Amino acid sequence: MSADSQTSVMVRKARTGVSLAARVLIRANARARNLLRKWSRHYTKRIRWRWKVARRGVEHAGIATWNIGRLIVRRLLSLHKPFVRLSRRSRRSGELLALRRNEWSVERQTRRTARSRRPLVLGPWVSEVGFEVLYWIPFLRWLRAECGWDPSTAVAISRGGVASWYSDVAERYVEIFDIVDLHTFNVRNARRASADGTQKQLDRSDFDRDLILQACEKAGLTGHRVVHPSAMYRLFQQFWLGHRPVSHVLERTRFARLCPPAGSDRHMLPADYVAVKIYTAQSLPDLPRHRKFICALVDHLTESVPVVILDTGFTIADHEDYRLERRDRVFHLDTRMNLQNNLELQTQVIAGARAFVGTCGSLTWMAPMLGVPTVALFGDDRFLREHLYFARHAYSAMGAASFATVDVNALDAPRIDLASLLATGPVLTRVEVPR
Repeated sequence: MSADSQTSVMVRKARTGVSLAARVLIRANARARNLLRKWSRHYTKRIRWRWKVARRGVEHAGIATWNIGRLIVRRLLSLHKPFVRLSRRSRRSGELLALRRNEWSVERQTRRTARSRRPLVLGPWVSEVGFEVLYWIPFLRWLRAECGWDPSTAVAISRGGVASWYSDVAERYVEIFDIVDLHTFNVRNARRASADGTQKQLDRSDFDRDLILQACEKAGLTGHRVVHPSAMYRLFQQFWLGHRPVSHVLERTRFARLCPPAGSDRHMLPADYVAVKIYTAQSLPDLPRHRKFICALVDHLTESVPVVILDTGFTIADHEDYRLERRDRVFHLDTRMNLQNNLELQTQVIAGARAFVGTCGSLTWMAPMLGVPTVALFGDDRFLREHLYFARHAYSAMGAASFATVDVNALDAPRIDLASLLATGPVLTRVEVPR
């Protein structure tokens, strides 16, 4: 091979080597650039992510600091609330303890008075008849059972000729209307109620003192002690307000079936009749709708049995009889009643009746104690709930006659099957009273 040929071969080989080296260098450079770009993106992302996390951490720390600060401020601002609650509870506990102490003091003083072995004056009673029948007289029976006084040394003061109501606790009775007339009674009693803010005898008034003084002169009593109705009212007031259980009152009352006084006018009444005593009250206000219902009720009753209306013809306190028209099979007693005998005569008539229908309150509480099935009417029971609850427990304990209540607003017409209602009314069985 010639020299020129060898030279050209070597040149080609050199060029080929240079070309391969250039390619290797280019590829290496590309790989290096790609790797550098990849690492750059990776670490840039990591740096950005860490910066984002750090920034969020700073933001969250600020929010957390703000929230913790707000919580601390709220805690500091509410720091007094437990002390306020404690103060209120302490105040309520103090008030409750004061009421309990007052009850204990009243009961202790009343027991001491009843055990004094001196002549006792029970009363005078000048407030609602319903409270007298349902609470006052059963309270006196309990007090006598606890203290054991001799009824021959006691004098009861009330109105309407109710000596028979007090026969278990007092053999002597003084009639208030033998001491004062109706006008004086209403005026002075209204003045007493206005001064006390209630009809209830929560304290001994000047009117009470005058009645006690004149009654003792009339009965010839000296050196007497007084069991005043305010003792009963103060002991039972917390039950009526809903702060005491019914057992508190049941433990301080004694119920018994009443024996009505002997009646001299029984022959002037029908042999079989229903007694009706409907008057205006908070539980049955004087409304045209109520008047219409009552007239329809009396008409409905006279279809099967004569009706005796226990209207008095006069008004005592704020109760007034509904004036019903005179009609066949309806007997009115207003001409036979006077101030001194009205409650006695009404007791006699109720005791001889087949059933009794009346405004819920007053003599309606007494009728089951006489063994007479009773229907009590009301239009508003806001002031009756505690009394109804207590009365049903008391009637159950003493085995009284059936006692049913009727809301006159719930009926368009008095389509009452009286015999069925009285026979299938609330069945009063003996119940265990919670203590």
